[in-house]
Amino acid sequence: MARLPPFDRRALTVRTIILVLAGVVLALAIFADQWFGGDPGFGRGQQLLAATGLALAVSSFLPVLWSERIIVLVVSTALGIVLTEGALRVAVGPRFASIYQLDARCLHRHIPNSKKIYRRTDLNGGEKILVRINSQGYRGEELRERSAGRRVVLYGDSFIAAEFSAEEATVAGRLHTGLTSAVGTPVEVVNAGVSGYGPDQIEARLEEELPELKPDLVIVFIYAGNDFGDLMRDKMFKLDENGELQRTSFVFDGALVAQFEEARRRFILLKILDHVRFGGEDHFTPQADIARWLRTASTEYDAYVIRGDNTVSDLLADHPDVDVSTDPESPASRYKVRLMERVLVRIQGICERAATPLLFVFIPSPIDVCDRCDVQHVDPVRFPDYRRSTNTDVLQRIAVDHAMPFINLFSPFRDAGPDRLYFRRDDHWNDEGQALAAQLVQDYILTHELLRVRR
Repeated sequence: MARLPPFDRRALTVRTIILVLAGVVLALAIFADQWFGGDPGFGRGQQLLAATGLALAVSSFLPVLWSERIIVLVVSTALGIVLTEGALRVAVGPRFASIYQLDARCLHRHIPNSKKIYRRTDLNGGEKILVRINSQGYRGEELRERSAGRRVVLYGDSFIAAEFSAEEATVAGRLHTGLTSAVGTPVEVVNAGVSGYGPDQIEARLEEELPELKPDLVIVFIYAGNDFGDLMRDKMFKLDENGELQRTSFVFDGALVAQFEEARRRFILLKILDHVRFGGEDHFTPQADIARWLRTASTEYDAYVIRGDNTVSDLLADHPDVDVSTDPESPASRYKVRLMERVLVRIQGICERAATPLLFVFIPSPIDVCDRCDVQHVDPVRFPDYRRSTNTDVLQRIAVDHAMPFINLFSPFRDAGPDRLYFRRDDHWNDEGQALAAQLVQDYILTHELLRVRR
């Protein structure tokens, strides 16, 4: 065989090194799933990477012409992927962006100065909503200087963060407009809601933020649909042998940490592929059976209270607290109610020490308040202890026992025709539901002069 000229031998060596290195990098990538946001284990994606890497390494032994073609293909494909990813980040990045980060104090919170696009399902209109998080982690515009006007701070979960509605259509936006007009001076309404929050996380935020925010009024919204269970899943508090609140040392599950990191770092291209694969926003999976939710509630109680498992494994996915309404005497239901009471009392104490007026607002679940809820419903024949208003009644009883100012939205929503106040195939209230809630809260504030209204 004729020997290649020195220049050709050097070129061949360079081509061989390029192909072997490309193959090794791809093969090693199967052990670094976090780079690509993949799932742990050795699935199809990892198998494809390994096979591609092996093929590249082997191709270094092919004739020069073929190896050159393969190098051109690899480089052009890599460049195409990089350019496509860059273009997607500019064009549709906010639609797939994450606005959440884990937090050692309150489990999770908003990423300051982040934004995303929320798209309603076609069934609910299909509108696109811009969700802006300011530099302090609140939804909406930057806060004003504290010396200007009045300030009301709203705490709650996804009902208050309301990523599914434009800022002006949220409870916070409507209260800003209504109270400013009624009081006769600018009223800044701070939207401190965060999706997935429970009352325990609100307690942690209040201790941290009240001294800085210095609000004239704090309004805490409690969602009767799943906030009882949030206390079990968040694992921030327990009851000691005397029934008093005890702060725990929770730890994050490794899979949860990976989930949050993946949401922030994963390629937009891969997110889009998953979006197509799982059917997009219009994909609807029917909710679990009531009996399964009851078993889940019992399992959560056993793991946290009986076995002492303080590992937090889920923050953004909840299931309804049907055990409180259908099986109120179960150990899980009774414990959650007692725990809820102590947490609300703790919130009350924080506001009293800060000399800040406090108002609780109790939001009913559509499963309980609606006649034609298409998320799920409870059969009273199968569950004879079930009453529609049980969960909000429990919250109201706690408020009355401890002299807490409150609004129970159950009866006003029932009277207004609740089926029109919630989204379809979604347990959140829609713009009309938020408008009614904001009006009721505004009327309460004005009637009880919580902002010392000028007459």
